[in-house]
Amino acid sequence: MINLQELNRLANSIPVDVGGGSAIEKIGVMAALADRLSLRTFIEIGVYRGRSFFPIAFFLSRREGYSYGIDPYTRFDAQEYDLPEAVVDAVNKFFEETDYDALYTDALRRRDDFRLSQSTEIIRQTSQRAIEYFRDQCITVDIVHIDGNHDTKFVMQDVELYISLLNPGGLLIIDDTNWDSVKPALAYAEQRLTLIYRADTYAVLIKAHLEDSRKNELSKLCSTIEREALRLKDNNEPSSKVSVSIITYNQEAQARLAIKARWKEWRRRLRPFELVIADDAYPHPQSAFRLEEYDAYLKHFKKSVVYTTGRAFTFFREIRSVTDVIRAHESDHRGASGRITILDRNEPVRSRLAYSIFAGNAWENIEYFERNHLPFVFTLYPGGSFYINDTASDERLRRVFGSKMFRRVIVTQKITRDYLLEKNFCPPDKIEFIYGVVTPRINLDGATREHSYFGFGKTTLDICFTAHKYTPDGHDKGYDLFLEVARRLAATLPECRFHVVGGFNAEDLPIDGLEDRITFHGGQTQEWLSRFYQDKDIILLCNVPFVIAPGAFDGFPTGCGSDAMLNGVALFCTDPLKLNLEFEVERDLVIVPHDADVIVERLMWYRNNPAALRNIAEAGKKRALEVYSFESQIKPRIDILKREIGRLRSWL
Repeated sequence: MINLQELNRLANSIPVDVGGGSAIEKIGVMAALADRLSLRTFIEIGVYRGRSFFPIAFFLSRREGYSYGIDPYTRFDAQEYDLPEAVVDAVNKFFEETDYDALYTDALRRRDDFRLSQSTEIIRQTSQRAIEYFRDQCITVDIVHIDGNHDTKFVMQDVELYISLLNPGGLLIIDDTNWDSVKPALAYAEQRLTLIYRADTYAVLIKAHLEDSRKNELSKLCSTIEREALRLKDNNEPSSKVSVSIITYNQEAQARLAIKARWKEWRRRLRPFELVIADDAYPHPQSAFRLEEYDAYLKHFKKSVVYTTGRAFTFFREIRSVTDVIRAHESDHRGASGRITILDRNEPVRSRLAYSIFAGNAWENIEYFERNHLPFVFTLYPGGSFYINDTASDERLRRVFGSKMFRRVIVTQKITRDYLLEKNFCPPDKIEFIYGVVTPRINLDGATREHSYFGFGKTTLDICFTAHKYTPDGHDKGYDLFLEVARRLAATLPECRFHVVGGFNAEDLPIDGLEDRITFHGGQTQEWLSRFYQDKDIILLCNVPFVIAPGAFDGFPTGCGSDAMLNGVALFCTDPLKLNLEFEVERDLVIVPHDADVIVERLMWYRNNPAALRNIAEAGKKRALEVYSFESQIKPRIDILKREIGRLRSWL
């Protein structure tokens, strides 16, 4: 058995800052799996201050285990560049100002303070150099935790090198798997190991082929530990206290009744809200669709409030505090002033309705909703801890849909609706279908922007590919197919120019035949993209589902695809899951198979008929403006919430 409180105490004794700091949920899961599987030896890449390393090393030392921490503790090796453009300078400035010799000295001191000198070794080397030490000594281990430099190049190297050190039945834990730069490494690992648990920010894989029953058992163990850790973390957060004095002797039942009565009285006196929103990323500016949606609710529902944990800020590498981010948003949005608060799940709240987006948020707040008797609605987008035919994901959904407080779910893709019905998660009358996604107003404001088209004063045919890089070769997004199509077109059409936006570069796949015809633009901001698309003719996106991870899929069209359409670019894309419901094929967009021959043939036809190509782009833009408008996205959501609030007015 593990002692979560002890692990939490050890973790909390070590500070957290921009440089790193693991959550107790992940620490607890690693310890619980080590206990269940009788694992003894441990490597952590990226020790930093040791917030996850020392609790696990301490836990294993009591089982006669041994732990190795790897960290070069140098400024050069800490620098990261696969970060959002808006924060890369600030984050690296933090690294530049950090005293790494002092960090290393502190790590050694903590090792001594925790009495781990005989069972722990801290190797001050890069992981690429440290691997030679383990190979020379013929050392293999039971657990590898990868939490070092998050640039794609280095995470991939760590996974490739250290999988070889895992004993049969050993565990690989990859941190920050929700980062674009880390996803290719997770995809690589999943091809070689068995995924047993995926949380919002990390994944656990095992070097073994497991029966479904055994895999489910371990997955449920992880889910249970995560819930207990979250509850423990909530209980350790500062909160208001209720003092109840009862003159009695050995009357626990009466004491419980008195406390319950006091709680009810406190709730009765609370200011009643119409709508409470619980979230983990609002009001961060890099989650623009959240800002659009929640700000609209704050404007419409006068008695509404957003409670945020800011937990997802680490994904954006935010160096400001949650309070500072809130203040910055409130200064630009007066309607939100005083209505955004840091979530404290120990504080009671009184509201007619609660709301969240993504499966992970709904699951994390389910006990909070139930304890406060908050009926809730949530939007189930693809991603956000939702995967098809995934045991852990299904368990989370059953917990959410099984709550007496659940009222309604909004789904945005046909495959999501069908899956909920197929699995009997909830009755059909509880499912609201709103196709698409809430779109930031900036994406809708370019309706009158002029566009340059091939054959109408423009002599080049510009074809682009825009996507986040999740796998080494971009197969999940069709990047390999894009290059093959580009290579064939370039051989016969000198006017073709090709553009790649996202985390791809000339070294990912061969670009022979395209050297002087293709431009790699890297990751870019929304404002940059709006300018970029003004003279682009075609965007080719050939997504393949279930590649990044089993059960993972994209909505249709992808956010990159809909963004290009809104900016007057003709969308040519695949639709393997038949998700298109709102766009007329060959009028608004062109659906193509995952076949280079057919795609080249279709593109050649449109090249020879530029008026038809421009018609596709213009009709697609017009239809996208309708599909993603306020009236199509925000208004129906407001109507759903209003109906639910209306049904519950008598509750207060």
